[in-house]
Amino acid sequence: MNVDNTLTVARLERGLTPSGDDAYAGWSAKVLAADNADSMWAEGEARLDALGFSRCLIPPALGGQWRGMDTLMDLFRVLYRKDPCLGLGYAGSSFIACCNIWAIGSPTQQQTVAQALRDNEKLACSYYEPEHGNDLTAVAFSATRQDGQWVLDGEKQVTSNIARCSHFVAFARTSPQPGSRSHTQILVARAQLPAGALQDLPRHQSVGMRGVQLGGIRCERVRLPAMADDQLLMGEEGKALETAMRSFQVTRTLLPGMFVGILDSGLRLATRFSLQRHLYGHCLAEFPAARQILSNALLDLLLADSFSRLSARALHLHPAFCCLYAPAVKIVVPKLLIGAMNRLADHLGASFLPDRRRVRPVPEIAARRQTRRLRAYRPPGLRADAAAAAVYAGAKNRRGRRAGRAVAAVGCGNAD
Repeated sequence: MNVDNTLTVARLERGLTPSGDDAYAGWSAKVLAADNADSMWAEGEARLDALGFSRCLIPPALGGQWRGMDTLMDLFRVLYRKDPCLGLGYAGSSFIACCNIWAIGSPTQQQTVAQALRDNEKLACSYYEPEHGNDLTAVAFSATRQDGQWVLDGEKQVTSNIARCSHFVAFARTSPQPGSRSHTQILVARAQLPAGALQDLPRHQSVGMRGVQLGGIRCERVRLPAMADDQLLMGEEGKALETAMRSFQVTRTLLPGMFVGILDSGLRLATRFSLQRHLYGHCLAEFPAARQILSNALLDLLLADSFSRLSARALHLHPAFCCLYAPAVKIVVPKLLIGAMNRLADHLGASFLPDRRRVRPVPEIAARRQTRRLRAYRPPGLRADAAAAAVYAGAKNRRGRRAGRAVAAVGCGNAD
């Protein structure tokens, strides 16, 4: 008797939800505890390993279960609905790397990566460098050929799972000439490098997704093992930018569609809160303002789902048009999701945070930047002390007086 081991949305839901009468409370408490500890939800990752989730990233031709773009998007939505860090930190980086490997990787590279995924290993993909923004043609991380070996030099930063991956795809400069033919994608296996060859950089601080490993690497003349180019280089030398543009049509379509699971969870939470919260003898959900917030969030959810699903299916049916669909999804869907989540957060009020605090810790560099901007603000034609006095005098109502005192204190503190 043949047993169907295909991972479906229903099976994934059951596998990630602890059993018991109060399964939601148990699952959410563990996710929040991992977030407070700035770590991944270890139990969730172990459950995904047992379910063989990574096999969903492998094409059927290589023995995997990647059955379609919209099907994969639905599976990822379950992860993002349960825990956004699980979606990005467990399989999101592997998905981004796979889009390049399955597109142009050699048969040897594809077999190697497929086996790594079957072994529940992580992949990473590093494109950008902070100092160059989104300009891929300006990437300085280099790979040069010396004495029959490729030598890596430079830094890659803000890359998911770069510290714990078995393989990573590096977008590297292979020619000093400017233009679109100067970069190549290279598949690097960390196990094949000498110990200490790659220097792992500290994780970059972030307000959200604090459990995801957003690290970096530093290479100082690191020599890769001497092997054939089809085991290291992905595609033809100098054509990395073309490959990236093709891969972006997939990632820019599916990733926003996966994020719909976050709004799904947020809407469920806000609805549960509205039904349980009572004011003035009435359920909060009975108030027109509350109903409007929840209804608008539902409409945003349906719109984001429809648009992203249509575009995901277009990758199969109308691939020639995806150069238009992908950037549209990237722009429209995240804006819908972020706007709806912000309004739901305002609706929850202090209940938005587990500890009921209105302010969460933010990275120190962000706080310093905003403080400098506030202190540097001067209305035209006014000295520092006069500017502070004008702001304070203009605060007439109760809320304005508090704001006036705060701004006056900041302004006067910088007057000398």
